[in-house]
Amino acid sequence: MVRCDDRRAPFFYDGPACAQIVGMSFDIHRDNWASNYLNYDDPSDPSNAGLLTHQRYISLQLADPTAYKALGLLKAYQVTGQRAFLERFRRDFLQSILDKQLPSGPLNLGAVHTFQAAFAPDPQRDVTLDATGGFANSATLDAGADTTLGTSDDVLTWRWNGHAGFNFAALAEVLLLYVQITGDARVLPAVDRAGRFLVRLEHRDLSGQGDGSWSYGVAPANGYPDRMTTAILGLTAWRLSKLGTLPNAAQFRAAANRAAAWLEKQSASGIDVVAAGAEIQLRVAAGQTAGAAKVADALLARMTTPANVAWGDHRYAQDAHALGGIASPWSTGSFQSPWFATYNVAGLLELSRATGDAHYTDAAALLVRWLGDKVTIAQRDRGDVVVQDLRGGLAHIRGGSYWGLLPETYEPNAGTYVDSTGAVLPTVPNSILGWIATPPIPLTLRPNSWLEQRTGIDFERLLAQHVQYDSYYAHISQVYPWNGWTSTPHDLGEVAPSINPLLADDAALALLDFAGRN
Repeated sequence: MVRCDDRRAPFFYDGPACAQIVGMSFDIHRDNWASNYLNYDDPSDPSNAGLLTHQRYISLQLADPTAYKALGLLKAYQVTGQRAFLERFRRDFLQSILDKQLPSGPLNLGAVHTFQAAFAPDPQRDVTLDATGGFANSATLDAGADTTLGTSDDVLTWRWNGHAGFNFAALAEVLLLYVQITGDARVLPAVDRAGRFLVRLEHRDLSGQGDGSWSYGVAPANGYPDRMTTAILGLTAWRLSKLGTLPNAAQFRAAANRAAAWLEKQSASGIDVVAAGAEIQLRVAAGQTAGAAKVADALLARMTTPANVAWGDHRYAQDAHALGGIASPWSTGSFQSPWFATYNVAGLLELSRATGDAHYTDAAALLVRWLGDKVTIAQRDRGDVVVQDLRGGLAHIRGGSYWGLLPETYEPNAGTYVDSTGAVLPTVPNSILGWIATPPIPLTLRPNSWLEQRTGIDFERLLAQHVQYDSYYAHISQVYPWNGWTSTPHDLGEVAPSINPLLADDAALALLDFAGRN
């Protein structure tokens, strides 16, 4: 998160744009698999997001990378009663989020913007709309002519491509929860404007009425109805409708009911594993408890459970690190991720309360145990992690891990899988374990990255040492094809530790939902 007032912070930024970008987080889209410290990407490529090797510019996000941090603080205050969490939210997030709501005087931004379907303008797909109530949540900070961030010639550009509906929903939920906790009526108008913007993004039928579905992209013209986005925005609308002091609470309730009706028509077998919990919560609220249970059962069919449990997937029941994890339907069809906990813990708990069926609570507890297992290992092996800071220097994060507090994924399958073409391929753990087990182990396959050159860290050697110490690390490392994209690594030089700072936020929300379940 960008700070303007604390030189001790790892990502302190004292450039002229700081007042505008304070509170924003690094965009980590393209860096999910190997993070900023293993970045070989071309710094002249404007589609690159994240910290760049030559540090000429950086992409920043206000959306879910920031919103989840803010939500975590508010939920932590709810669960613990410790005012320090609330005060930090007020200090670091509240005003920065309010300042970025459109139209924005502090940012000198109007309400009407053209949202692009891709990075490059496309008149056939781009949509110009009134974004009143939305947020300026994406920016690029360019180092300018002197190629150094933090100086007077920095160039700040607000971006209008790549926005997703759930980005805005997350920010609306932050402001909503803050009002619910504090009763601060000054924020009510911002909450209502955010809700009305979400409703304006709803797909329309031929008569112009909302049909209960939302696209992944901001404007309906940018995509087809998306189940994940519809579940998340529908749930947000429902939560907004419960705040009766909002002028448009009835409008939000109607939108939520339309979303629940649209979801009711979808097949339970076609669930989205990221947002199934959001769908469950919305459908329980809308009185569709039986349908919500079908969604939950389809989700739990993908959860690794002990062999003596009557439900779940027992393929990896002997792997303690896999227990409680939910398998993705994509790629290998077996990898697990913290992404699949953010909404699902709360959804399973809500369904258990609605039905009295304790096995949904048991499932939520298993998923929390899966998260706890990953945090425990990260803490066991914690060290001094060095990353790039915002201005192209080095920042030390003590107590962390080069795999993060939680890994991007855990792949329990150390064998093979069949890809979409029918080809039988080795999983990444299979390849890593094979290379490590066959000496001599080649450790000079990849050129040194920016960070390796400056710190003397060798990430190939680091990976090999960790896998030799505990094979767990083969299951949480990712493909990083520095020399051209591939989903199947050809050698040890094409895999690496993987860190994604957003995952700690996702895990925190799930853990706090479980801690506050009573």
